[in-house]
Amino acid sequence: MYNPNVSAGTEYSGTMNDQVFRYGKSQPLTPNAYKVTGKRFNGWNTKEDGSGTAYAADYSESKMTTDQGKTVNLYAQWVTCTHKAGTDHPGQITYTGDDDADIITETCDCDAHTEKVTLKAATVYYDEKEHPATVTKSSEAFYATVSKVSYQYRKADSDQYGNMPAGESIPKSVGHYKATITAGNRTVSVEYEIKAQSAGSSIDAIAAKGQKFSAFTGENDVSISNDDAFTVQFSAMKLNTNFTTVPTLTVSSAFPVGTTIIMQTNGKYYWKKIGENSSTTEIGLSSFKEMGTKSTEFNYEDIKNQENQTYRFIVDFSKVKAGYSAGNLNCGLIYAYTDNPLTNSVNIGIVNAESFGLTAKAGSSITVTAPSMQSYNKWNNKSLVLELSSTDKTLPGDVSLTVTT
Repeated sequence: MYNPNVSAGTEYSGTMNDQVFRYGKSQPLTPNAYKVTGKRFNGWNTKEDGSGTAYAADYSESKMTTDQGKTVNLYAQWVTCTHKAGTDHPGQITYTGDDDADIITETCDCDAHTEKVTLKAATVYYDEKEHPATVTKSSEAFYATVSKVSYQYRKADSDQYGNMPAGESIPKSVGHYKATITAGNRTVSVEYEIKAQSAGSSIDAIAAKGQKFSAFTGENDVSISNDDAFTVQFSAMKLNTNFTTVPTLTVSSAFPVGTTIIMQTNGKYYWKKIGENSSTTEIGLSSFKEMGTKSTEFNYEDIKNQENQTYRFIVDFSKVKAGYSAGNLNCGLIYAYTDNPLTNSVNIGIVNAESFGLTAKAGSSITVTAPSMQSYNKWNNKSLVLELSSTDKTLPGDVSLTVTT
């Protein structure tokens, strides 16, 4: 009679039927069918504690007893499984690979040893740094030797992996990578990408004539006179963590001295006036001062982690003494980052402003000719002051001014 020989409360699996022997006729013992988690079968014994007669698992005999009809009780003997090959009681280790989860699993047939090694890599944006895949063991009890990570590279316009870029052993350049490890007799790989820093990010740009302090429907190209104002708005979307430096307002031709710029962002207003030493084609936003203060500068640290950012600039030429040369002005916002800047711009057509024309003759009326340009909208709801004088600085006493429209 075969007995699993486990202590009370210990779970085991398997059943075995009694085996009949005939004296003098040799036959093997029935192969053990019992299983205890974490244990290895170590033969049979006629005593539970192993102090009786021991029989190996493959014992074959014809004379276990000379007593007719006697029942011989055989008790399974158990030892703790040490799993690892080369130890006293090793188990049978198998390996399985899960390519979807990038995991190699090491399992012992005693069911008490399951360890894993995981290969991971994340898609990132280019930042001039190396981005290796990571190998993590569930514990140091993962016995198999894990190979060094090997890498293959492919460009975005190719579907074939090949050699790494020249001079690189760890992924660093923009492109697609496959990382691979082997443990036991299994291999898994993980694919990931180093994207150009602006990939997935974008800037919308719109412009309008005049000063717009509330929401407006803009265009990509507008035209104004060179003593008027325009508004431009840049909406940056899906910014990633690489955009940590303050963006820059760029213009194709430096704003003239006297230009006033109001910046609206993140619920606050800032201002800047172009002076003799600040006329440039690149204006860092940190040079803007918060309205209501004399020295508080715009601090990009307050919003750099926002995925979406909006900047509105109201550019006013009305106080420019020399005027702004007629032509085309390209106005943009740029997030500079290595050789992959994120930027967009609008075109502002600049034309020379029409002036008021005054004509008069002695004894006749004065005719004022107002500009006909529709873009000359900064004069809406404004007053026009006329001063009458003569070359000899004297005027007849009966001079009067009548205004008709």
